[in-house]
Amino acid sequence: MLAVIDRAFGRILADWERVVPEPGETRLAALGRVYVVGLTERRAELMVQLQAYAGAEDPEVAETLRHHLSRIYRYLVYQLRRDGHDRPEWEAAAFCGRGFLITASMAIGLESVLTPEEWAGICTKAGVCTIADAPVESPSPPGAA
Repeated sequence: MLAVIDRAFGRILADWERVVPEPGETRLAALGRVYVVGLTERRAELMVQLQAYAGAEDPEVAETLRHHLSRIYRYLVYQLRRDGHDRPEWEAAAFCGRGFLITASMAIGLESVLTPEEWAGICTKAGVCTIADAPVESPSPPGAA
């Protein structure tokens, strides 16, 4: 399970390290854009993240999560400092909080019950966290009958 958690979190940073802001886009906005674009493609990985938090009573899982969240948070703080932001720690925390809300929204289809205006207050991309995004049935594990 720890390797799966490592892979799921590692892909976030790998994507962020490759992102190039579009003209007029801040670095933070570019990181958010890449994360949101990946929501539908990486639903299973994001569900692994949520399940890992639920399993954090296991000391190894908790340690793995601390490792990855601290890497993500520090990466954001570094980027914000580099770009001259006055309160990089606060902005990184706010960015992570919004990311958690978007991830939870994807898991439960929150966008399906919010108005477009309400959803726009959470995420600028429409149609990424709806009930329709949830799989109808779980695929069978390999070798299952």
